[in-house]
Amino acid sequence: MNILSTIYKTSLIILILAVLPAIGADRAWPVKGEIDLSSAFCDYRALHFHGGIDIRTGGTEGRRVYSPVDGYVWRIKYSYTGYGKAVYVLDNQGFIYVFGHLSGLSDRLEKIVREIQYSQKRYYLDSSFSRNQIPVKQGELIALSGQTGFGGPHLHFEVRNPQNMPLNPLTNGFPLTDNFAPVFDGLALAYQDTVSLFPDGRRRAFLEPRRDKSGGKYQIDTPVLIQGPFGVAAKIIERIRSNGPRLNILKAKLFIDDYLHYDGNFDQYDYEQTAMVDLTYDYFLATARDQSWLLLFEPGGKVFSGSSSQFEKGGVFTGRTSFSYGLHNGRVEIYDAAGNMSELDFKFVWAPKTLFDVGRVNDSTLYLRAGPDTRYIDIGGIAVYAVGSGENIQRLDSTLVESMGSGDFKISLPGNLKRINGFRLDVMGESGWVYTQEYVPSHSYGESQYGLDYELIDGGILFEVHSRDKFSLAPEVDLVYEDGYVKKIQTRVVSPLNFAAFYKNTCIKTRIIRIDLMDRGGSLPLSSVETNIILAGGGSRQTGFSVPGVIEVGMPGNAFYSPALVELRRADEKFNQSSSIIGDAYEIGPETMPLAKNIFISMPLDGKTDNSKVGFYRLNSKHRWKWLDSKILGNKLNSESSLTGTFAAIKDIEPPHIQKITPGNGTTVKSDMPLIKCNVRDELSDIEDDKSITITLDGEWLIPEYDPEAEILKTTPRKPLKNGRHDLVIKVSDRVGNERIVNTHFFVNKD
Repeated sequence: MNILSTIYKTSLIILILAVLPAIGADRAWPVKGEIDLSSAFCDYRALHFHGGIDIRTGGTEGRRVYSPVDGYVWRIKYSYTGYGKAVYVLDNQGFIYVFGHLSGLSDRLEKIVREIQYSQKRYYLDSSFSRNQIPVKQGELIALSGQTGFGGPHLHFEVRNPQNMPLNPLTNGFPLTDNFAPVFDGLALAYQDTVSLFPDGRRRAFLEPRRDKSGGKYQIDTPVLIQGPFGVAAKIIERIRSNGPRLNILKAKLFIDDYLHYDGNFDQYDYEQTAMVDLTYDYFLATARDQSWLLLFEPGGKVFSGSSSQFEKGGVFTGRTSFSYGLHNGRVEIYDAAGNMSELDFKFVWAPKTLFDVGRVNDSTLYLRAGPDTRYIDIGGIAVYAVGSGENIQRLDSTLVESMGSGDFKISLPGNLKRINGFRLDVMGESGWVYTQEYVPSHSYGESQYGLDYELIDGGILFEVHSRDKFSLAPEVDLVYEDGYVKKIQTRVVSPLNFAAFYKNTCIKTRIIRIDLMDRGGSLPLSSVETNIILAGGGSRQTGFSVPGVIEVGMPGNAFYSPALVELRRADEKFNQSSSIIGDAYEIGPETMPLAKNIFISMPLDGKTDNSKVGFYRLNSKHRWKWLDSKILGNKLNSESSLTGTFAAIKDIEPPHIQKITPGNGTTVKSDMPLIKCNVRDELSDIEDDKSITITLDGEWLIPEYDPEAEILKTTPRKPLKNGRHDLVIKVSDRVGNERIVNTHFFVNKD
């Protein structure tokens, strides 16, 4: 029965593969000559994967683009944003080839486009064609490369299967010669639980790989002590030429103790999963413009066909039993599309939360009592360092440390302590790891002054406390909830002057209204911070913020991939256009957390004044306010956002600027088809689309081609001009209706 079942299943798979169309081997690259890439398939983009590859064009426009297959032009789409001018070719098997950011099309296609644009009096178009309307042959010129839509000069090229799923061109008919193996530029171990911190007080440990002489093998020399569930991230640099741009790889595999823990593949993806880019790369680092870190595990909420894990937590190492304690071997393998492979070996020691309890018998004796599970790891000894003023640190004689059996240690401190502020106790492993267990003051101190900072990260709160005096006692942080509950959090020492703690609770639904910094054993707070922090996500329950009469924020239960603490606070910094901001700007954070669905923002408006030019804006990474689609319903301004960040309601009363018009007013040109060009920019609400721009010449509508990045508007006459005067009118409006009209004229003299 098992044999028959296996034969049946195998036959069925073969039949399915025979029915599905396969991409042919007779594809030709859409450009001739050298092929060089500036972006790869599934590179990181904000909110989506890069759906194709970007072919370099030498920093110029006009590289000739040819059809890679026999087929027909299925679709032509023009817009000011996105792909700009784009052509879609469909081959005889149903595969789709997309060419974006074009500067122009072949004469045949250009004529078709202009006829459609003039008939509709629109620059924008999205037209589909049947098989017999625009047939093309492989190698036929179809377009010229450009920089319309977004980015500098390049050709964006995609391959999609008949189900409209993007495929990696380099593994689907368009291979490239690549003799460079991908490079490991870093490895990170990231805690995924609700409390753990590394000895430096961070949630991530960044490790620097060492490459051996062969070039394809890397390793981390020193094992890392781990005390909680963690995931692995790798900073990977793939290039197809020396000093070329960083590209994405094809595959990544994580092995722990030779078991495949995680498998990632970038051969194709579904458009419905494109937002998974925020859970495939390290979003926290990507928001800081370091977009090279791939997560080798599946965070909560991730559903991506390109990654898989046989383990319960999607590649997160959890170490649930005492059998997990001890030394483990990790290995990461990465492959590029040409089959080049690199691997990185690392080791970690899975350890209990508590290695030792440190007790002080008297001024000259410390006692380290081993935790119940410490015996499972390879403790090699204890190193004691005397810490003086400044950066003066000196290791004490090892004879001062005595092993007491049962894993305990006794430490005899030196008698002359006048110039010593305290001691650092390092636990050393036989396999080479070192863990700073404790900082111990040499004598008692009086009251110290502390400063508290906090950051929302990993769905929780990371607390950082700085002391004015070295070796102060670790303070306590109290979270005060709206219902009166107080959560007490003990910080840990991370240096003689600094303390840290991490807190995450996905069960308490009430709001955190205050954070108190408490001296150990004290009853009155040393300092307090008023907060507005809530738990969001994790179900159908909608949550949000409400500051009556000021701002309301609605967050659907599915707006977050997993439950997380979110904060609303007034932004105190000074912004551009501050005089135009209505009320205050507000931060919805953390900005380093991706959203699965949009959040909603509303603000009451004064019904006595004209609010027609008011809209919501979000501050972007360049510190510029960017418009959010806004509606006024009653006396409320409403909007939504796919990102957290800083938001403000701003009144825009400044019309767009129209400058540097050519031909200049009153000038004479010799061409009867002159290029008409000017600079157009708007400070706030921006130009929405082609309906916001009108150009007429002698009363006749012309095609308005606008580049929002370069802020250049251009057009040409529909037909050759006669000698004499010609009147030009340019009208531009922004999203809230501010309008500027410029009337000018020029002369044509072909003689």
